Amino acid sequence: EQGVVGQLFLDGEKARRGWVIDPSSSSTGGFSRAGVSALHGDCDLTGDGVNDVVVGRDDGSLEVYTLDENGEPRRVFEKNLGESIQTLASGKVTTGFHEILVHTFSGKVIAFRPGADDRTIDGFAMGEQPTEHQMKMADDLANRRAD
Repeated sequence: EQGVVGQLFLDGEKARRGWVIDPSSSSTGGFSRAGVSALHGDCDLTGDGVNDVVVGRDDGSLEVYTLDENGEPRRVFEKNLGESIQTLASGKVTTGFHEILVHTFSGKVIAFRPGADDRTIDGFAMGEQPTEHQMKMADDLANRRAD
């Protein structure tokens, strides 16, 4: 309801608090105060070797956080889809590259992939037709995995 996402370490018999994503804090940009409706952390979308945290909110806000050199979350992408986000996942759907899959309240399924939009600092864009070069790279990768 408050929109806070946090990390908790369970160590034997005690719990220790890790990082916190507080949407009202200036360090996360104060983008949204809506409740969290979906959370995903099983994919390295930024290519830094560490899984990123993807947050979907009741107001339609989609946020991607990476962990900086101190292990603190830093938002690298934000977009408001205009309706509640129900489910988040990741996978290789429209290309051979990882994408964020978003399922909204009205039933839309939208794919976002990093690096698709070189006009923005974060590089995220809605899933779109891959270039010939991207398709060749994806085919080459799939062939190497099959061998």
